[in-house]
Parts: sequence; structure tokens; C-alpha cells
Amino acid sequence: MNDITILLPLPATWSGPPTLARMSDEGDLVPRTLFDRLVTDPGELLRPYDDFHLVAIRFDLCDRAAPGACPEGLDGRLRLVFQPLRSDFTPTTEAVAADVAMHAFYPIPEARLADVVAELRELSTLGGSAPDAPLAVNTAVTTRPDYAARLRGLVVRYARPDQLFRLTLFAQPDTSSSVNWVLRGVVRDGAGYADIAIPTVDATEQRVLLTGPPTLVSYDTTPFADAPAGLEIARSGQAFMAASPDMQKSALEVLAAVDNPAMHSAETVQCVACHVSTFLMAARSTSAGLAVQSLSSRFTSTYDLSIESGMSARNARSLRNLGWLQREPAISQRVANDTAQVLSEIEMRFPLAQ
Repeated sequence: MNDITILLPLPATWSGPPTLARMSDEGDLVPRTLFDRLVTDPGELLRPYDDFHLVAIRFDLCDRAAPGACPEGLDGRLRLVFQPLRSDFTPTTEAVAADVAMHAFYPIPEARLADVVAELRELSTLGGSAPDAPLAVNTAVTTRPDYAARLRGLVVRYARPDQLFRLTLFAQPDTSSSVNWVLRGVVRDGAGYADIAIPTVDATEQRVLLTGPPTLVSYDTTPFADAPAGLEIARSGQAFMAASPDMQKSALEVLAAVDNPAMHSAETVQCVACHVSTFLMAARSTSAGLAVQSLSSRFTSTYDLSIESGMSARNARSLRNLGWLQREPAISQRVANDTAQVLSEIEMRFPLAQ
């Protein structure tokens, strides 16, 4: 799990060397024109380009436009997660991550996928993570210089700004005193980039506001559609508590389906769904007294899907799928499920030689 989804440790200090790379490395890993379009020009984020560090890496066999397995013949994907770091101003001046992230997607040519898989397998022999370990922070990057150097080389080989396919932003605005987030992005469209159309809502941007007491947490979303049907009950603490047991279970089935890569993809559900599903599943299943294992739409795998090493299921104030909130790691259920799906497909398409 930790060989293809890699959560990097934060560097010791904001001003010191990065763990693996900054967004400004290699002549800029992300075009600054696109950064300005998503971050600078709207004006609610005050994070400069040079503050963004690489905090996580994901490899995949395709872009996952549709649920289920990747068809053969498609290019793979390298996804890089960047977050702006700052100092916490304590005597130790540790680096902390702001509640802001950009996800950059780059193609891995289909003809090179077998080579990338072979490279990742070689890296796994250096990384030291147990083969059956669940997702966690990858400490080999800071303890094994040879591992870090080869991983960085693999990343920059494909993270070319002129090949960037998609760039998304998920952030807590600096200009807001409330706990809320904005989601938007761009995708390659011919020679340029178009704003991403968010599935199920007629918009290119979504905003999410945290409301309610801890026992009735809600995520008020604009714009929003009750799609999949039942998501409205799941996201509202008051609506969920007022629902019948059958309706509560149906809402939980919706959350499980959102996290199931065999049932949904980023092209079939609105942005907010994947970002709230991990926390809401934990909170709502507890209040309803329903075991997650009883849900028929739950994704299952022979790999360890547990996410206890991250705080995504425990902290209502973070909707991070993969990354950091200050110095707390975040790993969502959807990321764990996606990782297991990719591993299963790698085993089938690129089996180890006997």
C-alpha cells in the first residue's frame, strides 16, 4: 500500500530543505499561470507559490474516469499533492501544513507503465514498509537517502509542467473566519485548460461550511445536489438524527458507495462527497449504532484498508483526503480503497515473474 501511495513526512522546518521537493523545483512542477488562475487571482488565498511543498505521491494505471478497473491501452497517472508550509513559531520552529492543497496530475505513457511498476517494486525493497502494512507516513524518505533519490528521480521524470493534465485546489480560505473550504480546478482542453465541471451540480466551484455542534456536525455545501440520493441526509447532522433507521442505513450505504472505486469515481460524484465521506461514515455509523462491515456497498479487499494512522475519520475540521493538517497526517478511506484497487490491477496486469 505504501509503495504506490506515499505520504511524505513534513520537513523539520519551513525554511530548511524540503522532504523531497518543492513545487518550484525543476523549473516549476506546476505552471505559475495555472497557480495564479486557481489561487492568486480569486484573492481569498494568501499562499505564495514558493511555500508549496510536495507532501504526497500517488501512482495509478489510468485516470479513473469511470468506476472499476482501468482498461488496457490508457496512459497511467502520477498525482502529486502540494501543500504550503509555514513555521508554527514555537521555539522548535517546526513546519506545519496549512489547510490548503493542490493536486497535480501528469500522464505516464502507457508504454512506460511496466517500467514504472518495475521501478516501484525495486523501490519497495529499499523502503522497508511491511508488504501487508496499511497506509501510513512513509519514513523511508528521510531515513534512506538512496530511496529518496530514486523516488525523486521517478517523480520528476513524469511531472513535467508542459504535460500537466489536471490541477485541483481544495483549501480553507485565508480571508474567512469560519471553518469552510473551496474546491475548484482546471483540466487540459486541447492546447489550453478549462474549468472543471463538478459532476451532478451545474458549477465549476463548490464551497463547504462546517456547522453544528460536535454531535450534529453538518457540511453545508453550495451548490449541492442530493446525488447519490441520500447524501443530503448523510451530510446534515439534524437530518440524519431525524431520519428513520432504514433511512439512516440508506445514507450510510451512500457514503460507502462514494468510497467504493468499483461504484464511483471523481467523474461520477460531486467534490464534497469524497471529502466528507470518511468523517461522516465514522460519526454517523456510531450515532446510528450500525457496523460499517454490515453495509453492502462497502469496498472490500485482501489488502489492509485501515486508516487509523491518519486523523481523517476523527477530525471534523479537516476534509483532507491525503496530506497534512498542521502536523497531523490525513488519510481518507477513499484513498486507502483506491490504493488497494490499483495494487490488485497491478498484480493482474504486471505479475511478478516466477
